[in-house]
Amino acid sequence: MQKKVYIAVLLAVLGSGVVILSADERVHLRNGNYLDGTIVSDDSGSITLQTRYGTVILNKSDIVSTERPPQISQFKPSGHLDRIHLRNDNYIEGDIIKETADTITLRTKSGTFALKKADILSREGIEKEEPLQPVKKVTPFKPPVEEDEEDDDSGSKATPKDVEKPEPNVRSDIKTRIDAMFKIIPKVSDNERYSIIKEIVELGSDVVPYLMYKMDDANPLELSCIATAIALMKDVDVLDQLVEKLSSDKPQVRSAAISILANVGNDSILPVLRKRLRDSDATVRGITAAALTKLNDVDSISDVANLLSDPEQGVRRMAVMSVLEMASKNKEAVPDVVEALGELLDSASPQAQADIADILGKLGNKEAIPHLVKLIDSSSKEIKASAIISLGRLKAAEAVELLVERLGAEEDRWVRIQIATALQETRDKKAIPALIEMLSDEDLDMKLAASRALQGITNEHFGTDPSKWANWWKEKTGTK
Repeated sequence: MQKKVYIAVLLAVLGSGVVILSADERVHLRNGNYLDGTIVSDDSGSITLQTRYGTVILNKSDIVSTERPPQISQFKPSGHLDRIHLRNDNYIEGDIIKETADTITLRTKSGTFALKKADILSREGIEKEEPLQPVKKVTPFKPPVEEDEEDDDSGSKATPKDVEKPEPNVRSDIKTRIDAMFKIIPKVSDNERYSIIKEIVELGSDVVPYLMYKMDDANPLELSCIATAIALMKDVDVLDQLVEKLSSDKPQVRSAAISILANVGNDSILPVLRKRLRDSDATVRGITAAALTKLNDVDSISDVANLLSDPEQGVRRMAVMSVLEMASKNKEAVPDVVEALGELLDSASPQAQADIADILGKLGNKEAIPHLVKLIDSSSKEIKASAIISLGRLKAAEAVELLVERLGAEEDRWVRIQIATALQETRDKKAIPALIEMLSDEDLDMKLAASRALQGITNEHFGTDPSKWANWWKEKTGTK
């Protein structure tokens, strides 16, 4: 899963003391900051600026001036760097490339920053560290032995809290650097946080063991950063450790591990991952469905479909999207999906039945029609309407007589409108008499629905006048 750059935080940067630079056109703002990028549109009230982080729209009332930014040569670190200590106990390392009475401009590996001198405590020169060389040691992943189903009811097996795992044997300079970055993470904007993540990635796979160690006690924000960094590294050597994290007693750790597996996992971890669909935590269940979809685990479609009866609405929504996406990627599996969903209908909750009916129509397989026909007799108008809409999508000619019968008997106006629309989709002329009769309804919406359906079936245009339609039909059929 690609990590998106958070464009919205550009607006927050406008009011901050740190300005992140790009290139091309420099826009000076009334609050003393500026943004660099390319002006892609300019109208009377605003300009649209394309920056390296995304697109931002600026009101001209907030702009002082625009100019070509100074051309700065590509940063090539020498053996010397400047370390700027800030008043918030953090520090930034890089080369000072510009200094004014009020600011210092620092070029770092993560980008260029303009720092207010009022925010600076001190500065010093340091020797540049040699770049960390990633050490890759590829070992085949061995999936754990499958556990008995009855041992997995809770969705997680907590690691005993009184057993602490030893800290990994990682270079002290790596740990110091990572710890310093994590102190900064809660205090910076999303753009700056993503720059920190990229800096972690550039350190290479040497940092992975320490990141995995930190997962157990990380807060949600830190876990998100760790998961993003490891996922971007695409390091398959972490599979064993990630599978262990699936048994953590902390649902946020399990969720983070699953999100990483979605990016670095392979077929060997799928059986273990499927068990998380039964996790005790709703977020974990939903993320697992999304991960299996990303990994295109077609064998899990039936298991994911079971989440359509989940008590949490968010999980059900994810299940709907996951089933549809996997089915669209694996057309040959659609008949099996239809069969599995049909079997699920009998035990599903009312909301799940409506969702299943919707999916059955969107799958586009006519084998779903018998399952949908059964739902027309439901006492729930939502279920009936969902099934009727899907029958229309499938152009179910075999259901026309039943739909015509229900059009006359149904009391709910919304359901009747859906029946008329479904009959329009079938384009079956057997529906014409019932639709003409529907034009006599006093409800304008009912008249319009019937008129649209008649026009769709016949290509004739007599509006909502029942007498005109009736006369036309008599002439067409030769009846009196």
